[in-house]
Amino acid sequence: KNAVPIFAMTAHAMRGASEEYLSAGMDDYITKPFQPALLLAKLERLAEGRPAQIERAPQHLALPVLNTANLGELRAALPPESLAGLVTLFLHDAECHMLEIEACEKAGDLAGIARQAHMLVSTAGNLGAVQTSALAREVEHFCKNGNPDGLAPMLSKLRQSCAQSSAGLKEWRDLNLGVQASA
Repeated sequence: KNAVPIFAMTAHAMRGASEEYLSAGMDDYITKPFQPALLLAKLERLAEGRPAQIERAPQHLALPVLNTANLGELRAALPPESLAGLVTLFLHDAECHMLEIEACEKAGDLAGIARQAHMLVSTAGNLGAVQTSALAREVEHFCKNGNPDGLAPMLSKLRQSCAQSSAGLKEWRDLNLGVQASA
């Protein structure tokens, strides 16, 4: 086995990806957006001699609604007004994406749902809405498979997570930045 652990970092987190990366010689893989705690946990498992866990359950189950570490990093790099504006922009955009997803769902437009979900993946993840990001990624990949069976419960979970993370981001912005912005 490798003396140095080799991890794939990928946006491709569909079922079967674990087996693909492990068979290619990787020790494990992690998905975007990057989650330092997940990488450290996987490194610890390897150090203890335990094999990589093949992902069976959806990734979002263990993720918090809001990981404020991402916000802390942004806070250290941006002036409060800029970060408040970034959060406010996300709140507006997330609401628009969810409305578009709803319209696409009513029209039976899986490609449209996938596009809107894709846009949520990175923006939500960058602001620490990691559960919403993971759910959006699952919805995107599900829609790209072309079968709408089972989509409604996934969209319901995405709506709930997006609402929770948006409320958490708004509260964090208002409490931590001292900038009252509309949203």
